Amino acid sequence: MLDYLLFGANILIWNVLPFLTKMCMNMVSPQHMTILRYIYGGIIASLILLFNYKKNLQLFSYKKYLYLIILLLALGSYIATHIYFYILSKYDANFVNIIINPLGILLTAFIGTVFFKEIITKQMWAGIFMIVSGLLVFFYGKNK
Repeated sequence: MLDYLLFGANILIWNVLPFLTKMCMNMVSPQHMTILRYIYGGIIASLILLFNYKKNLQLFSYKKYLYLIILLLALGSYIATHIYFYILSKYDANFVNIIINPLGILLTAFIGTVFFKEIITKQMWAGIFMIVSGLLVFFYGKNK
């Protein structure tokens, strides 16, 4: 039951954030918004590490190249966030998310299949077809 509540909270938070971000874009540039998000995220992550240091200590001593991977992930996340905020400053939040979220699902399915050998079932293919169909309907309706 807790898992379902967490799924619901996650969906709610991720779908409200673009609208709150769009409201802030009137006061702050995309670059400042990105930097502030990472500063606050760093503070929160530091507090979590501080209170859970014994569990997380094993994670940081795992491999030598782990720091490089984390750095690349952080850099990629920073760039993607900055691009997202820039796009969000130019377009409506609902338009941006209706495009980004389904394309993210398609990209995740592609990467999982090609690089991690995950299997796409018939039901998943049906979902992919519906996503692509939904995007086509959305773009066709937006152009009219």
